Amino acid sequence: MNIPSFFSRLLLLSAAFALASCASYAPPARFSQQLSTIITAEDAVHTTVRSSGGMFETDEQRLAGKITTQARTLALSNGAKGKSFEIVVDITRYQRGNTAARAFLPGMGDLIIEGIVSVYQVPSNLRVGEFTVSKSFGAPGLYGLVTSMDTIENAFAQGVAQTVTGRK
Repeated sequence: MNIPSFFSRLLLLSAAFALASCASYAPPARFSQQLSTIITAEDAVHTTVRSSGGMFETDEQRLAGKITTQARTLALSNGAKGKSFEIVVDITRYQRGNTAARAFLPGMGDLIIEGIVSVYQVPSNLRVGEFTVSKSFGAPGLYGLVTSMDTIENAFAQGVAQTVTGRK
């Protein structure tokens, strides 16, 4: 085996793995109010997504469902009596981008979703935390061509769910 060929293949494989994780990694939260409690497996969770523009109602409902499902999946049991929580996500930026532009022009046609997440304990409507989450993707080439908004929404939902459940 040719050593330079081996290293070039290894480098190519490493780059492919790095790119593959880019679109699907869960973004970190930036807190404006630290969570005073986390959501556990015993808790009831409902998510509402609101948008000032750029999202259709079906997009809002789909994203809310993804966040609720991820939160329930990641929540750990603490053995205590369950509480009820409302996760309210105000989408501040939702940009589907352009697949062709993203594939051929680096930095163009980006997929972007940003939001302010407020967590309330209900029925008292006591806000237990607030944070922002931002997820974007704009890799060029074939990877940019095959990555969809659904992938970005999944990562955004996972980032919100990891934050409200205290899981990373």
